[in-house]
Parts: sequence; structure tokens; C-alpha cells
Amino acid sequence: MHIADVERGNLGATGIVGGNIPVATGAALAQKMQGNDRVVLCFFGDGASQTGNFHESLNMAGLWQLPVVYVVENNLYGMSVPLSNAAAVPEVAGRACAYAMTGEAVDGMDVLAVREAVGRAVERARRGEGPSIIECKTYRWVRPLSL
Repeated sequence: MHIADVERGNLGATGIVGGNIPVATGAALAQKMQGNDRVVLCFFGDGASQTGNFHESLNMAGLWQLPVVYVVENNLYGMSVPLSNAAAVPEVAGRACAYAMTGEAVDGMDVLAVREAVGRAVERARRGEGPSIIECKTYRWVRPLSL
């Protein structure tokens, strides 16, 4: 579960929901400080968008205009809680403006649409236009075991 390959740029994962978000934000800061054109991609679920790690990291990424793309898999539930019951703004991409970044929602079931949206976000970051949120709207195939 916590596979990492630092030499290839895969920093791995943590066992904490949303724990990878500040790690990715720090990695993006390192890339900016090194002055290269690398862009960090950070993947997480909609439940992680309800954590302090999410808000604090996106604030810093927007403030410093870091080269990072946050890719959110939004299946409308954080474990067993509907996102609409846990967030004043359930559309994660809609929160991007609060952090001075671009937000885009795409059909998460359409791999080509996701690829195109992420590609646009990566190019924006490479041009120095800062971070982005790509919200991949999807759905669950099965219930989680905790229900």
C-alpha cells in the first residue's frame, strides 16, 4: 500500500487520510526552489478534501504559486458520509478560487477527459501559472466494507 520509488519521483503514501497532500506541496516547493520545470501530481479522494491538510496545503500552494496539480477522485462519499453533508461547497474544484488557483471538474469515468484536464494543468504549472485542482467526478461501484 505504501509503495515509494523516490529515484523515479514517487514519494509514496501515508496511512493518514490527506497525509500525502502536504508532502506533495512540499515537493512542489522544492521543485520551484530548484528552478526546474517539474510538476508534482497529488492524488486523493474527496474525503481528504475535508481535512486541515487539504486547506493548509492549498493555501500555501496558491500563495507561493507552486507547480502542483491536485487530482481529486470525487465519488460523493467520504467513507459513509455524503460530501453534501460534510462540505459547504461540495464541488471540490469550486474551492480553487479561495486558494488563487484554477479548478476544473471533469467526468472521472472518462480517462481521456481526465488526461486532457491534467495535461492542461501541468502546462499551466510549467508556465509559472501556479497550482490547479482537477476534480474527477466518479461514483462507487460497490459499498465500502464499513457500511
